[in-house]
Amino acid sequence: SAALHLKPPFLTLLAKRGRVVFVFVVCQRPTAMRQLKYHEQKLLKKVNFLQWKRENKHREVQVVRRYHLQDRDDYTKYNKVCGMITKLVSMMKTLAANDPARIEITDLVLEKLKNMGIITTKKSLSQLEELSTSAFCRRRLPIIMVRAKMAETVPEAVTFIEQVRENPRSVDFVSRE
Repeated sequence: SAALHLKPPFLTLLAKRGRVVFVFVVCQRPTAMRQLKYHEQKLLKKVNFLQWKRENKHREVQVVRRYHLQDRDDYTKYNKVCGMITKLVSMMKTLAANDPARIEITDLVLEKLKNMGIITTKKSLSQLEELSTSAFCRRRLPIIMVRAKMAETVPEAVTFIEQVRENPRSVDFVSRE
């Protein structure tokens, strides 16, 4: 991204592909500031300095704690997959309900997600609209181990898995006849 630096009050514009993405104003004197020009007001209308998109992560923190994800990138990957599925569903809903392509793709997506264990039943596209990141997290090995009562807690299951990954001992079973 290109940066354009102007004279006081040090207006910095970051441009990306010809569009202004971010505007940041720093004043020398915090008490008095000149009146913004028309184009500066227009640019600042679309930027909320008090609350950022990425700042509101309380849901992410809840999921990371509940499912004991060690890497936050896992959450973002699951979230992207959920977003892609939701986008596909919205595109599918634009097609006619009796369209053969829509019916075929719907069956394929529902079958794939059912086989992966993300959804429990193959109903319709409407159940995919409410697909959450937690559905993917519930299919992780530590969670399945806790549900199968192989471990009491999720952190305990994670330590079991880490120990196995650190000390993989292969056992060869040879049948003797």
